[in-house]
Amino acid sequence: MRTYFCKNVKLLYSNYYTIYDIRGRILKLSFGIIFFLLLISIYNPAPMEYISLLSQRYKLVSVDNMYDYTIPMISCCIIAYTFYNDYKNNAHELIAFFSGHGFNYILFFRWFLYTSLFSVGSFITALMYYRTVYYGAIQGVLLSLRFIPNIIFLTSIMLLITTAAKNIYAGIFITTAYTICDYLSFGELFKILSIGANTYNFYYTISPEYYIVNRILILTIGIVSICIAGKISSN
Repeated sequence: MRTYFCKNVKLLYSNYYTIYDIRGRILKLSFGIIFFLLLISIYNPAPMEYISLLSQRYKLVSVDNMYDYTIPMISCCIIAYTFYNDYKNNAHELIAFFSGHGFNYILFFRWFLYTSLFSVGSFITALMYYRTVYYGAIQGVLLSLRFIPNIIFLTSIMLLITTAAKNIYAGIFITTAYTICDYLSFGELFKILSIGANTYNFYYTISPEYYIVNRILILTIGIVSICIAGKISSN
């Protein structure tokens, strides 16, 4: 396993900008999007009464939906763009061959690169977006970290569906449909598996325990999904 791991790291590193991301277009696009989100967070921060309104059981849809829904969906679009050519011309079969048997490390590394990039980007921009709300570093970190499970969940689910169906459009369609249905149903359709736990204020409108379970479940399903995707795509 260690031999395959090292081989895949070397293979990915030496061919990344000539095979997987020609001239770094996807990477540049990702940084551009994150920079744009940073500008939004700087010039249009969350209202100062944010915490107070949440404790009064208000659902601040216009405040939180950018981090609960918009950024995770943008992350999915980047992942779809990253793997589009793999399934357009069956290049995924060749990649699986070079990756070795048992687990597709090349697929995992590529997913991890952009998912971690948007997770860090979401965290940093959220620190700026909620800067008028928190009064200490710990509170700021917690407010910013709570959105990361959504990014991991949506991108890994999309990749799992794509690898299982061997069709990128299937992954795009199902994750987009899930996100739209969840948003329009105010988090009621998927309940404990909703990614709108922050937007629809599960913490105060339902219970703190329900909210925490939701975050843990979403994160766990995301991690398990990418592991399964790595297994499936290696065959």
